[in-house]
Amino acid sequence: MKVSIIIPSYNYGEFLAETLDNLLDQKYFNWEALIIDDGSTDNTKELVEKYLKKDSRFRYFFQPNAGLSNARNTGLLHARGEFLQFLDADDLLSKDKIDLQVKYMEDNPTVDLVYSDCWYFQSENPSILFPDLEMQGVEWMPKVDGKGFTILNNLIKRNFTVVSSPLLRRTSSNQHIKFSENVSNSEDWYYWLELAMANTHFAYLPDQKASTLIRVHKKSMSQNAQKMYYGELKLRKWLEQKIKSLPIDYNLINKLSALNEHLTDILIKHVILTGPLWDLKHLYKMTQFSSFYEVFQLHKIARNHQHK
Repeated sequence: MKVSIIIPSYNYGEFLAETLDNLLDQKYFNWEALIIDDGSTDNTKELVEKYLKKDSRFRYFFQPNAGLSNARNTGLLHARGEFLQFLDADDLLSKDKIDLQVKYMEDNPTVDLVYSDCWYFQSENPSILFPDLEMQGVEWMPKVDGKGFTILNNLIKRNFTVVSSPLLRRTSSNQHIKFSENVSNSEDWYYWLELAMANTHFAYLPDQKASTLIRVHKKSMSQNAQKMYYGELKLRKWLEQKIKSLPIDYNLINKLSALNEHLTDILIKHVILTGPLWDLKHLYKMTQFSSFYEVFQLHKIARNHQHK
């Protein structure tokens, strides 16, 4: 069964060769790699042309810069495989990852998505791996199996994994689901939530040989904490409306709504109390997620604490 590996790339030529070489080293052979060049102005095109000549499994698509989600959606449009694997242009997969995940899916036909461990590494120290982005040795990934309320309850708490960890079975129920193009981060979290709301069966594969490796460097989108906080608040506001329209028991809807509201309140307090206190743009932005009165009160508390 063919696996479509979707690789969006925007000016990541300095990392892309290592990522493509990593695919050539995969144990599983039946794959296609769709490289979506999102308007790069570096050497991406010239680099990819060498791989197109080397292996027919590589496919190249150039488009004017339209953003990460749009590039992934372009990949979804052209994918031919029965399975989908998302991969950022600077990240890597363990040699056995795709092979082990495909075998798991073949042995478990009711599972739609199987995910595995992820490890973070710095470009200058690729042999030293950490389970968390902060590189503190903290394991954060929930290891769950199920669908419906079980998965939504976990996904509302936090994004459950990185975008390159899952292998997704293409089904009639998920082919219409795309990455949101009106958000600037957490695109994968929106995507997993949409899948979960479509009753997708998630499963975790506990095999150390199946893992994804995330490069941490200055270009990494996940390095801007304030931007990530804004993105999560926007997601939670969107999620508030989505939960209300779920075709599930009313009591379960109330539980999910209460959880999302609780986590939203905690995040608002954290962002205001730790954010740039004298930045009016920041404070105005926060009024999009909470009342002006609450923002003002929290800002006052933060100022008083700072002056002590």
